[in-house]
Amino acid sequence: MPQPGAALAARRLAQPEDPPRQLARYDESRWLLPGDEWPGPWLLIGADALSGRVRPRVWSGSARSAGNNILACAAMIPEQHERDAAFHDALVALAAAPYADEAAPLWDFLDATLDAATDVSVACFDGLSRASEVPELLVHWLLRADERRLTHLAALEDELPFTWVLVPLTAWREAARSAKTYYERLGLNPGPILADQLDRIHALCPPALGGDWAAREVLGLPQRANMPADRNQARAMAPALVKLAGPAPDEQTWADEVLRTRDWNNLPSLIRDGAPHIAARCAVNNQILPSRLTAAVRFCRHESPDEFDSRYLMATFARMALGMGEAVR
Repeated sequence: MPQPGAALAARRLAQPEDPPRQLARYDESRWLLPGDEWPGPWLLIGADALSGRVRPRVWSGSARSAGNNILACAAMIPEQHERDAAFHDALVALAAAPYADEAAPLWDFLDATLDAATDVSVACFDGLSRASEVPELLVHWLLRADERRLTHLAALEDELPFTWVLVPLTAWREAARSAKTYYERLGLNPGPILADQLDRIHALCPPALGGDWAAREVLGLPQRANMPADRNQARAMAPALVKLAGPAPDEQTWADEVLRTRDWNNLPSLIRDGAPHIAARCAVNNQILPSRLTAAVRFCRHESPDEFDSRYLMATFARMALGMGEAVR
């Protein structure tokens, strides 16, 4: 007999703003999927007594045109590899023109997907998983999000294979320039608007402090206390910054050690001490880490966030002061 109160619900992925639709029962152990009157694809999730106890799955069902919304169209592609590629291409296009007229429905789709992910794992939504692979998009999203969505965005790395400290500083600079231009076109003063938004991001997403500095540099905003006022000051502070950051490991040696290590509860000091430097290198040089190395950086930060963030910032500023391609020793 089924558990009392057990239910299944379906959420239409092409319309993430729609509430979940509870499925009717076929018999004691099966449910009826929606028919052509409610075209898919759907995310099937547990509801009521089964909430959080059923592995969500995507059911393609019947698919109809999603109009001109390229993200909704991507959601309707049945084959996983093709769906992922379509999402990636659409998100890259959105990141390239985040304030174009045609971008508005795409942001609405992403916002609705993020809202839908509050009661279902973020990893269940392909659009959000692919968004974690487009850091330029993520920064634009942070700069335009309200406080409620900022909270959800900041927590994306809890479920997805990325971490905010690896987002390239170039992504922050470009997003800041785009936002500044957008508000100026509207006849608004972008300084106070973006300063307030950066304050909210800083409060909700501490790992993004390096990006906050880069955005403020572009916007001509005052830097936070205890941060270099500009690159010239960073250059003057370079010897002290290098000392505070600590010795940096050889990058290949660090990567090899991560790949060899299996006991993540007892990581070697080389991995723990080197992770802030590796993150700084990626952020400054716009480099992407393989998934296992990304996981190692993320794990090290979660283990000791205050120490990690401090050394990461010192290593980041030292790299900028000494030259983007120059290793910190």
